[in-house]
Amino acid sequence: MSLRVLVVEDEPLNRDFVAGLVEGTPGFSLLAACADLDGARRALNRRPDVVLLDVQLGRGTGLDLLDDPAFAALDPPPAVVFVTAYDGYAVAAFERHAADYVRKPSGQKRLGAALERARRRLEGERARDDLRA
Repeated sequence: MSLRVLVVEDEPLNRDFVAGLVEGTPGFSLLAACADLDGARRALNRRPDVVLLDVQLGRGTGLDLLDDPAFAALDPPPAVVFVTAYDGYAVAAFERHAADYVRKPSGQKRLGAALERARRRLEGERARDDLRA
């Protein structure tokens, strides 16, 4: 089964790069690529498994998305990987249970490793849920 990925990035070149990487990575499919928080909130209705999220998004931040009730309502929650040029948000990202924090500019290898880390997190959570059932 392919994991559905939501990319949230306001810079078109970065959004295209990350979306292309997702599309070219076996086991992952691009659910949507959004440029802002409004688009990201709408895309949450499609229930992504993984969210690749920039921090600075024009009128808000990626942290705002994680604090949004629509995100909190997702069950199970998606694995979140921040992909950003800013290192000052890392602690806040991990306090919100980010699977990874990737500094831009990053290459295919680093982003691919972040996707795999997100996959392992989701697999671990699903295995724990199966044990509880």
